[in-house]
Amino acid sequence: MIAGLRPEPRKYYVWDLKNSGLGVRIGVTGLVAFVLKVNLPGRRSKWITLKAKTFLEAVKEYHLKLADYGKEVLAPEHRADKLWQDVVDDFETEHLQTVKSTTASTYRSALKHIREAFRDRFPRGIGYQDLWKFHRSMEENPRQANVCIRLSGMIFDRCELWGLRDRGTNPLDDLRRAKWKPYPEDRREVELSDDYLEKLGGALERMEASGKESPYPIAAVRLLFFLGRRKREVLDLEWTQIDLKTRTIRWKDTKTGAASAPLNDAAWEVIKSLDRIEGNPYLLPGEGRKAPKGQPRKPAPIQDITKFWNRLLKEAGITTVTDRNGIERRPYRHDLRHAHGDTAAGLNMSQSAIAALLGHSQTSTTDRYSKPRTDKRLEASNTVAGDLKGKLRGKR
Repeated sequence: MIAGLRPEPRKYYVWDLKNSGLGVRIGVTGLVAFVLKVNLPGRRSKWITLKAKTFLEAVKEYHLKLADYGKEVLAPEHRADKLWQDVVDDFETEHLQTVKSTTASTYRSALKHIREAFRDRFPRGIGYQDLWKFHRSMEENPRQANVCIRLSGMIFDRCELWGLRDRGTNPLDDLRRAKWKPYPEDRREVELSDDYLEKLGGALERMEASGKESPYPIAAVRLLFFLGRRKREVLDLEWTQIDLKTRTIRWKDTKTGAASAPLNDAAWEVIKSLDRIEGNPYLLPGEGRKAPKGQPRKPAPIQDITKFWNRLLKEAGITTVTDRNGIERRPYRHDLRHAHGDTAAGLNMSQSAIAALLGHSQTSTTDRYSKPRTDKRLEASNTVAGDLKGKLRGKR
């Protein structure tokens, strides 16, 4: 661990957790020395550079030196520096509870890489060159590499607050001064063709008619198409969020805060077909959360539709799609949301109208769908969902 310490613009100390007052000094040239700091009654603290070359030698010399000064000499209390993996664990515990569940899931995936990148090193000894090397090691996954670096910067900020680094020494700042740039991230969206939509629509109808599939994941896919909202905004829907008088769906909290969306005819047709389970508030109920032995499961929405999505693709005979960069890839569930935006753009709707339909907080997020015109929300939603409904049924 001591070998992993790196020099910084100013010398710094790392203190031992068990032996109070015993530390390691790392000079600006990288010179490492064991030190002892003792407090003498009525006098200033005394610093002693030990002769030891190894940690075991330093511990022995530490006890001998303390014995020389007598029992009245008090070694100062120092909070020992934590290792990097422990700091990452603390950050995960403290920070992830402040973000939305989808963001937390993305962060946890990145934190696995971040934790291993500097394992058994002290935060003080990690510099911008280490971050740059870490970033280059993930060049095959540019999107996650960029997330890892941004998240590492947040962890170093927290290290400064926790006293594990000096203020103003975040290596991400130095990395940017060194002209580092994040990897360009290719847009992975696809523009779903009418043939693709027809195949999906036909597969949904066959799976529904077979009676072998639960109606709820089938309804989930259709609602994702017709509403154009984010996955969890649809899967977590409760009956109390549906306002029939105003033909509106309301969310208390989304990625962009409280929101509402028009309840178009196609989505309402799907919702009306669903059986409402007594005591269960969700439109799309799942298996439920685990409960103590002998007690029924607590109501919960569908947690994921990945397995159903894979069965749907197999039934539709779809293996790959071509994204906007001309790259063949497996279809994503998120493509359903983009199908809504693409359809709206194809119908010549305005940028602001599309942003409202998709729940974007900024119209800049919707640039790729932009077309000149303005529309009322419910009318626009009905138009888009109606067009998609027709394509799913093979009517163009």
